[in-house]
Amino acid sequence: MNIDAIRELWEAGEIGRAALIIYDALPESLRPGWAADILELACSRLLTIPEEVRAVVVIGRTPSRFRGAHAAFSDVRKLTLVEDASHLGGAVYAAILCIAEDAAKVIYNASGVREPIRPGEKAPFDDECGYSLTRALGHLARTNDSPDFRRAAWAVQESWLHRATGRPWWQLW
Repeated sequence: MNIDAIRELWEAGEIGRAALIIYDALPESLRPGWAADILELACSRLLTIPEEVRAVVVIGRTPSRFRGAHAAFSDVRKLTLVEDASHLGGAVYAAILCIAEDAAKVIYNASGVREPIRPGEKAPFDDECGYSLTRALGHLARTNDSPDFRRAAWAVQESWLHRATGRPWWQLW
């Protein structure tokens, strides 16, 4: 994995291609923390963060709660449907709700749930959620007026890619 090449894709606006590489490079065990970091960063663009969104971050940082991410997704989805109908929160708020939904999906998928599922168990989401999460962060970064936020959006991706290699960053050159 060449992190510099992935960064070039990211910075050139080829977020879709970068998203495929980033998500596939992360082992399932790292994905909940990665998703929580992305959502937490995205939330820095809001003055007020809904409790339903905060809950996704907490769940992503607490392995014993990963299965609760499906219910957290449903809670955030309700907010998204209200926002889709009203447009009162604005574009950034709507984008962060989408990021929260995708983060919850990624976290739930890492909970160990597998097909075929047991009776009463929620099915896993498709892998597209991880690609969508990265694309949504990339879109928020590119449409944001903050160079610091754009740098931080890449930095969160890069730090998790380094973790995925299992080597300290200074050994990657």
